[in-house]
Amino acid sequence: MRNSILDLLAERGAAGDVLGKLNSDVPSESAAAGTAILHQCQKYGVSVRDYLDLSIEPVGGMSGYEVALMELNLPVRDDFANGMALQAASETFQTRPGTRILFKEVIDDVIQWKVRLDNIESPANFIASSRTIDADEMTIRVELDDGDADNRGTRYVPEAGRIPVRSITSGESKVRIFKHGSALRTTYEFQRNTRIDVMTPFFARIARELEISKAEQAVDVLLNGDGNNNAAPVVQQSAISGVTGAPANTAGQIQWHRFFRWLMDRAAAGIPVDTVVMNYDAFFQWTMLFGNSDDKTVSAAEQLGRAGITVNRNPLFDQAITPVLSAFAPAGKLIGFSRAETLEELVRANSSIEEEERAILNQTITMTKTENTGYRLVFSDTRSVYDYAN
Repeated sequence: MRNSILDLLAERGAAGDVLGKLNSDVPSESAAAGTAILHQCQKYGVSVRDYLDLSIEPVGGMSGYEVALMELNLPVRDDFANGMALQAASETFQTRPGTRILFKEVIDDVIQWKVRLDNIESPANFIASSRTIDADEMTIRVELDDGDADNRGTRYVPEAGRIPVRSITSGESKVRIFKHGSALRTTYEFQRNTRIDVMTPFFARIARELEISKAEQAVDVLLNGDGNNNAAPVVQQSAISGVTGAPANTAGQIQWHRFFRWLMDRAAAGIPVDTVVMNYDAFFQWTMLFGNSDDKTVSAAEQLGRAGITVNRNPLFDQAITPVLSAFAPAGKLIGFSRAETLEELVRANSSIEEEERAILNQTITMTKTENTGYRLVFSDTRSVYDYAN
């Protein structure tokens, strides 16, 4: 059983006490201190950054991790006015091998400061929440106790009436966790003669590709379920009724009358769509929905507006429907869902401890960017696939 991080907080101390001989000029002492810190991270089930934040007392508004960087002379940007040069980080990593446990974190910070990386394709754009775990977790099953599938879980309850109860239980399968990532290998001779920010473009690409890899897994769970919840139901555009006056359906083209009917049907079911995942071809068509119509006709509402009569827009669209890009969304389909109720991200702690231990001992630097991540559905009925391909 892992130690509680509350114990770690209770034992918080100064940076020098926590880091020990990590900053020693004797390479063997620095390496031993680095290994000791990694073992502590494993014991508490946290990353190196989180361990330093939890175990080192904040100073002057800086977190424990930031205090550690200052103590170890590991700047993440040039600040000549305050006597900071990024080259110092390269020297620290080269002469004090134990500090290489922080290589990934420092590189991440350099990327964020230098290029402010914001990935277009990322599960962060459509997940409900993200949580770090240190053990396997099961999928979730949510059911109404009365077994009435058509009965809303929250409703008016008459006097002495039965209050609807949702039962939340563990599913029969574990959440599938996948390792995502990549690495770069360089020699210490290369690092000695190269500023650390020379590596920024390479790690920026790895970070972008990692998010794309995670997005592929997240989209798969949205579509096909998580092992406990079934695949998302599919609504064929050509089969949608209640669109009197709409032109004939054209396969492979989003027809806005039927698309709007789909949105209205989801709202009427009590689960309005606020997020739609689509591939790049679908996003092109989505964008074209907002262009001028070919016949340049004016709607009845616009004509009334010209006459001085204001007609309120449909309240369904008072909340934005956010389009999210993913190359892994299937062709000819839109995945619509309620973001706050659908997908949870689980990040497994300790995914890179072994790589960091090897970096201390080897004569090359293998800079690894990995993450062990899985996804599970919270509610299964919040998803719907709009198929306009047929």
